Amino acid sequence: MLGGTEPKMSKRDLVFRSPELEGRLRPTCEEVLKRFEVYDTRLLCFLDDEDAPEMTCDLGPLYCGVFGAVQGNRLHFPDYLLDLFADFSKVPRLRHYDYFVYVRDTTCKTVPGAVITLAHELTHCWQRHTATKVWLANSLLYWNLGDMDRIAHAMTNAWDIPIEHEAQLNSRRVAVELLGETVVDAHAASRIQDNHDPGKWRFFRSLSMSSTFDLLEATKPWVNQYRNKMQDLDQEIDYEVRPEHKIDFTQAEWWR
Repeated sequence: MLGGTEPKMSKRDLVFRSPELEGRLRPTCEEVLKRFEVYDTRLLCFLDDEDAPEMTCDLGPLYCGVFGAVQGNRLHFPDYLLDLFADFSKVPRLRHYDYFVYVRDTTCKTVPGAVITLAHELTHCWQRHTATKVWLANSLLYWNLGDMDRIAHAMTNAWDIPIEHEAQLNSRRVAVELLGETVVDAHAASRIQDNHDPGKWRFFRSLSMSSTFDLLEATKPWVNQYRNKMQDLDQEIDYEVRPEHKIDFTQAEWWR
């Protein structure tokens, strides 16, 4: 969707839709960002205070935020976000960022909501850049499980997919560290009471701060079960994935 051949460099920008939102959230969100060091990429973290109905249409009413690549992304972004992604006056278009984290308006109404979601989506960015093949395998599972196994898909929660489990765990740890367990659990309880994706928030609240999680080991059984079908999937879900990161699922150590 967005082109450009400009050289890449490391950049992480935290941008807020309004001064009020920035004044209320920036100090804590800056602390979240410090906990996720991702190099050799240009990342925009955008926190909104305005409804973006086109994104809600794409992602569903319960989404809190999203992480993704700018190039080739099929989401319908509002114009004010597209203008941050790239300079459309240039030919070819000059991209300012490679990746983005977007936190929606309703999530930004509370500090815990913004902190939890920002940490969750930054975990996906960190997974993408530190364990690319494992992240890619999980993303293929997340988006294609319904086609590969309808019965399993009907019985699977989003947080059963390993990258989502780890993102839930990391976001809880960061939020508790910054805000305290009482505040974080109270936010989760309010989401449950409001019937806003209550299963997710019950899972989030149940996570132990002392638990460990090995993303690769958690992913291996999924790949072993669906290896043959995954081999035939289109891996072009992220145009920034380099050829050497494409997975050969016929290999025993497919993650190397």
